[in-house]
Amino acid sequence: MSNETIEKLFYQILIKIRDNKLFYLNMLMITKEPREFYSTLRKEIAHAIELYMRPRGLFSVRQVEVISNGIYAIIFNWILNDCKPDIRDVYQSINLLLEHLESNTKTLKK
Repeated sequence: MSNETIEKLFYQILIKIRDNKLFYLNMLMITKEPREFYSTLRKEIAHAIELYMRPRGLFSVRQVEVISNGIYAIIFNWILNDCKPDIRDVYQSINLLLEHLESNTKTLKK
C-alpha cells in the first residue's frame, strides 16, 4: 500500500472483484445480516481512506464517512449488476469522490 496511490489501489480492488464476481455476488446474496456486511465493509473503506489522508494534512472525518458510503454503494451496485458496467466507469465514479476529498483537504490547509 505504501508505494501505491489510493486511486490505483481502488482500481486493483475493482479488478479483483470483477475477476471473482461470482464469489462476491454470492457473498452479497447469502449474507444473513446485510447490515453487518455493509457496516464492516464501509468501515474498512473509511479506514483505508483515513490512512491515506492522514499524512496529507487535515481532513474531515465526516467527509471520509460520506465518501466511504458512496464508494460502498457504487461497488455494491456494480456487483449486483454482475460487474457488467465498464470497470473504467466504476473507477471514474470512485475517483471523482476521492478527488473531491483531496480538494477539500487542500482547502482546509489554507
